[in-house]
Amino acid sequence: MLSRRSRVPQGTGRSAVGERQIPARVHTPLPVRTDPTPAADPFAALVREFELELVHLKQMLALAEEEQRDLVAGDMARLDAISAEKLAQLHALELYTAQCATYLAEQGFSSDASGLAACALSAGPRGRELTAVWKRVAEALASLRDLNEENGMLLRARLAEAGAPADPLVDLARLER
Repeated sequence: MLSRRSRVPQGTGRSAVGERQIPARVHTPLPVRTDPTPAADPFAALVREFELELVHLKQMLALAEEEQRDLVAGDMARLDAISAEKLAQLHALELYTAQCATYLAEQGFSSDASGLAACALSAGPRGRELTAVWKRVAEALASLRDLNEENGMLLRARLAEAGAPADPLVDLARLER
């Protein structure tokens, strides 16, 4: 939302418009404060990318939990839709990972864990913010990996119960490994 300030136009003070008239006001917008652009602050942009990645990881965790509930309940009907949703989230995560690698490279760091650690160290006190969000992303990734492994075992067990599984379920079991 733009905030404005009022000013009396030049040459229109009380003496110019008469004692009883109220001078006209001209509204001029204040400059809008915007978030720093990636070029202006690649470190802040990197932190933001990790925060967005964390949002998608949490969505994937919710999907994996839903998948697990369906597998435990034996409700196989929704598994295809869940897999499609997980795939869309995975594509989004790939984009965030690529963007993080770009931001690291722009600052002269490699896109691996050692490059990220070096970036955090070079940022001084601001590096704590990067380290904290990086830690949350790593924890979410570990939780997602563990949940996917559990779901893979549940899916294989369900397939074994069914005997000869249908082709889409076999493909889904391979994806869960």
